[in-house]
This record gives sequence, C-alpha cells and structure tokens, in this order.
Amino acid sequence: MILFDLLGRFAALVLVCLLLAGRSVEAQPTVSSTSPTAAFVSAPSTSNLTATFSAAVTGGGAASFVVHSALSGEQAGAHSGNNSTTLTFNPTDDFFPGETVFSTLTTAVQTTSGISMASGYVWQFTTEVSASSPGEFHIGAASDVSADAHATYSTSFGD
Repeated sequence: MILFDLLGRFAALVLVCLLLAGRSVEAQPTVSSTSPTAAFVSAPSTSNLTATFSAAVTGGGAASFVVHSALSGEQAGAHSGNNSTTLTFNPTDDFFPGETVFSTLTTAVQTTSGISMASGYVWQFTTEVSASSPGEFHIGAASDVSADAHATYSTSFGD
C-alpha cells in the first residue's frame, strides 16, 4: 500500500515537472530602439518620441514615459501604443531649435502579462538648428518666470 502511495506521488511530481518544463518563462521587456536615437544632434524640432520594446508592453502614460526639455521643462503631450511593441509620445508643443530633450521610461512599463522592466531607461537628443531657425534668447535670471521671460526681441550685430 505504501509503495503505491509513493509511486502515485512520484508520478504526480514527474507530471508537474513535465508541465513546467514545457512552459516558457517570459523575460522582462527591454528597449530595443528609440527615435530619435540616443545622442542624436539634429532631430527635427517637431519630432515625436518612440521607444520600441522586445515584447508588447503597457503603461505608456504620463507616469511611465516622461519627457523634459532643457528650455521648457516637463513636456505635455499625447501617449499612445499600449498593448504594442512601440510606445509613442507626441509633444503638445514643438521643441526649440538646438534644445536638448531628455526622455525617461520608468519601470511602470511592463509586458501585457505584468512583468516590469528591470530598470528605467533614459536617453537624450538635441534638436536641429539651421540658418532659418529662429534665434531664442531667454532674458532674466533662472528664477524669472514672468510673461516677458520668453519674449521675442530683435538684435542687430555689426560695427
């Protein structure tokens, strides 16, 4: 009787091991590419930001895909791409020419089955400047946030 009980338990254990062996273990999502690419120095100032992942992800919202620019601070915009391999951020306002933009993906980004990124991901790029780009001169101290802080002024150079 004891022998049949042990054989039954052993058979159940073997069955569980076989079932688990056939089951794939899902990996944490990783960033496979970004656009604009990291350290790019002439991205269009109208660029949307995208991050492509190794698996379909969720969590592409304001708390998990954060964008800051050197001159304007945190950017408002529309997030899209949940339940796909690409998350997109479309900024409400264009970036300034020559502005450095910092993008952060937090561990709130996770696969559709709930597995989070191992760590956050940050990349930066700089927008293009051309001869036709408007000149931007910010007046005032760093703490000056008055309406005139970003006013447009004409300047002439020469002898």
